Amino acid sequence: MPDNPPPHGPADPTACPGPCGGTRPPGKYVCPSCWHRMTLVTRAYLKKQDDLAIERYQQLVEQFGRGVPPCEIRVIRSRWEWDRGGAR
Repeated sequence: MPDNPPPHGPADPTACPGPCGGTRPPGKYVCPSCWHRMTLVTRAYLKKQDDLAIERYQQLVEQFGRGVPPCEIRVIRSRWEWDRGGAR
């Protein structure tokens, strides 16, 4: 009998990467609970569709992986900041 993956985890594309263990809606980075616990500034930058969008998402997942609570998540704001190593 094959092992079944847990309902939330790496095998589940709808799993929220945040500490809640919830389910994120299709096309969203995190579940509504984690999203609303982030600061307005962080949410605004995560909504941006520019050349740094993927970097911001990777920073979000990396910070959640280190146990950073949603209210303390910070992501890169601009190419200028990225070039100088900010928000990492």
